[in-house]
Amino acid sequence: MDSAARLDKNDIKFIEYSIELVDDFWKFSRNDSEKLIINYINEAKKAGKEEWVFFWQSRRNFFSQNYAESLRLCMEAAGMNPGNYYFSRYCGIILSYMKRDEEAIKWYDKAILLNPDDCDNYTSKAISLQFMGNSEEALNLCDKAIGINPSNSKSYRMKGYILNLARKYDEAEAFFKKAMKLNSKNIDTLLNLAYCYEKRKKYESALELYEKAKNISKNEKMKENISDKIKNLEKLWFINEYSEI
Repeated sequence: MDSAARLDKNDIKFIEYSIELVDDFWKFSRNDSEKLIINYINEAKKAGKEEWVFFWQSRRNFFSQNYAESLRLCMEAAGMNPGNYYFSRYCGIILSYMKRDEEAIKWYDKAILLNPDDCDNYTSKAISLQFMGNSEEALNLCDKAIGINPSNSKSYRMKGYILNLARKYDEAEAFFKKAMKLNSKNIDTLLNLAYCYEKRKKYESALELYEKAKNISKNEKMKENISDKIKNLEKLWFINEYSEI
């Protein structure tokens, strides 16, 4: 069953809006994100897409870390349009943030059944499997996503992320570099590769990427967190360099 063929033009448009907010959240300040979501709610109302009104309200609550209400609203949206794979996937994402990964898996499986050609359905499920301790199956799903679309940088990034979680930093580095070749300005890739370098004590390379990520981001909280990371890493780098003299 493939829901992609049964999505109308408004569904496709709103999915694209949401993917941009998720994948490129660092491009927006908190105020900008809030304004965009309000605009999308109004746009959904004008289009008569009540399920998307619920979904965008879910996103507002998610950004505020009100995950229980976010989940309730997203499930409302999924109930109104059970053929929309994106609603199913997002229910899974919220459940994973709530550390309810076994439940999340069921929603990801539904998303995959509805749209087996979407790479992100597999990589989202892979993250929950990794959190549940099933690294092998998680990595296999990332490989499946890469096979579906070898030009999708996110699939390589997510495999690198899972390898990072498994503390296989040398292998993770290779996949982050592949992701970088496809999209050199994605902050998630920059930060994860920087973390990988940090763990391998490549402090100078890590600092370079953290600085690049900080300069690209327009998200105030993220810039603050990266600045703190840089300060702490600079101290660690100094200690490491001094100890080798």
